[in-house]
Amino acid sequence: MDTGQGTEQRAEHGQADDEMERPITGVHSTEAVYLARKLVAVEKGQIRMEGLVEALAVGQGRLETQLQRLSDKFSNVVEERRCDERHVRVKEKTTENAAGIAVNAAKISAVATVQTGWSVRWITLAAVAGAVAVIATLLIRLVLATR
Repeated sequence: MDTGQGTEQRAEHGQADDEMERPITGVHSTEAVYLARKLVAVEKGQIRMEGLVEALAVGQGRLETQLQRLSDKFSNVVEERRCDERHVRVKEKTTENAAGIAVNAAKISAVATVQTGWSVRWITLAAVAGAVAVIATLLIRLVLATR
């Protein structure tokens, strides 16, 4: 740990104080800590005000870059959520359509039995086969749409 002794000598000889020049890593507020160290160095006379201005400009650029990265990540998360919501709506609609198809198949079966005199078994079998084919087609479209 630096006690402050010898700092003036290093500054006079043009040697940078490593602790003042190097930002702390692994801290969320790295830039703030780095800039605070620069400000302390200016107050102690270890570096000139121009050094602080330059550090502020560099820090601003880094913060803008980090902000842009966060913005991009947020945009990606929002887009993924929208896709998930669309996927859920498609699933719900497909389920509704399948239920409607099954109801219509039963109605067709009942009407066909009354009008044609075919046996209920054959008409029901034909209606169920048609409903299964339509449901299978919808499920295949759903699977292909999610890829």
